[in-house]
Amino acid sequence: AKGRKKKAQGSEDGDNDNNEEDEEPAIDPRDARRTFKEGQKNITPPNGDGTRAFYQSLLDENPTSLIAIKYCIEYGVLSGSRFHETLKLFKKLREDGAFKKGGGLQSQFMKPLHTAQLNGLNNDAEELPKGAKKKKKKDKAAELQDSE
Repeated sequence: AKGRKKKAQGSEDGDNDNNEEDEEPAIDPRDARRTFKEGQKNITPPNGDGTRAFYQSLLDENPTSLIAIKYCIEYGVLSGSRFHETLKLFKKLREDGAFKKGGGLQSQFMKPLHTAQLNGLNNDAEELPKGAKKKKKKDKAAELQDSE
């Protein structure tokens, strides 16, 4: 009788092993990539993470900050419409070559960006060829006085 109980328990254990294989195992970081958002490369840090809080607040205060945009997209910090708007901006900047392949930023993109430049609209600014400098206010004032 004892042998039968052991066999019965053994067959139950065998069935449980098969059931465990059918169930999905707990998600580990390597499997979490299936749930990544578009553009995300790393696991999303927890809400209490100091780095995450820094970049989120930087993006709140300066929506054109390249490092904040890159961090928030690559770590999947944003959601909803804010994510989609920032993703469009991230893609445009990436196409323009703002980000280096190994990480970091291209030096010509280090200057503060204006939203008109990011949208491709130059309403207030004149388009200048590469390497050309804008005239300073003093130079413009001198030209106006000379023309009068």
